[in-house]
Amino acid sequence: MKRKIFSALAIAAIAFVSCKKEDPATPGEPGTATIKGVITADLNQYDDTLMGGGYDPQRNLEVPPTGTNITFVVNEGDLDYSPAAGFNYNNLSYPVTIGSDGSFSVEVPAINQPVPVTVYFDEFNYNQQIYYFPQPDSVVYDMNHKFQVNMGTPVSLSVIAGGTYVYNNTYF
Repeated sequence: MKRKIFSALAIAAIAFVSCKKEDPATPGEPGTATIKGVITADLNQYDDTLMGGGYDPQRNLEVPPTGTNITFVVNEGDLDYSPAAGFNYNNLSYPVTIGSDGSFSVEVPAINQPVPVTVYFDEFNYNQQIYYFPQPDSVVYDMNHKFQVNMGTPVSLSVIAGGTYVYNNTYF
């Protein structure tokens, strides 16, 4: 009987030692999502004037000045499937310069669930061409109306790894 107990303990010890502890799976690197689009601005009201003297701000839109940037921001915590409560994750910034035709394309990190992306737009100064009516039946075109152009509040998007998203917007 002692031999059976000893044999059973020996087999249990061998089984216990031979089972190795599984290492927890490390999270994979995030994938990416592509955001592309066209940014326009109403910089010349003169070419937006209708035959009857009205104004249509969407009629002829222009491209923001060369060098204008937009910045896409992703918080690292949003890339973690189980973020630590109370941990202060960093924001990752991805600036992109708007092309001469108003187009842009940027890749941001993403995972297989929705990741919020905040979009910030550069402000810029511009000599907008405007029209106004100082008196009835008269139109004056001002070619040197300097003003600061901005998009206002940042915009929020949501992306998933492997996706391509089209985002178009207009400065007013």
